[in-house]
Amino acid sequence: MTKFMSSIVNKVQALKILNHFPAGKRNFRLLNIFKGSRDGWTKEVFAGKVFNKGATLILIKTSKNAIFGGYTSLKWEDSNDYKRDTEAFVFNLESKFSPNNYDKAICT
Repeated sequence: MTKFMSSIVNKVQALKILNHFPAGKRNFRLLNIFKGSRDGWTKEVFAGKVFNKGATLILIKTSKNAIFGGYTSLKWEDSNDYKRDTEAFVFNLESKFSPNNYDKAICT
């Protein structure tokens, strides 16, 4: 199982996120390639850090302590095309969330 270190989520929350990955895809290396408070909040900085890096797990914590994010197995790129990713999912860890017909959403 992947080791998950984050200042945003605790170990229990991290396990909930990691357990959503298919069993055969839970062994990977996580790198903190972008942090808004460290790198800046512009879309240009985000794109420079994240585009073309491969699969991405995004964690977001708001000023009101809501924690949410998502995963895509596809690389981010500057394109006007839509892509289909059957492994992608979104999650919301800290507030009430009731998705409709989203079989890949995590509600805790």
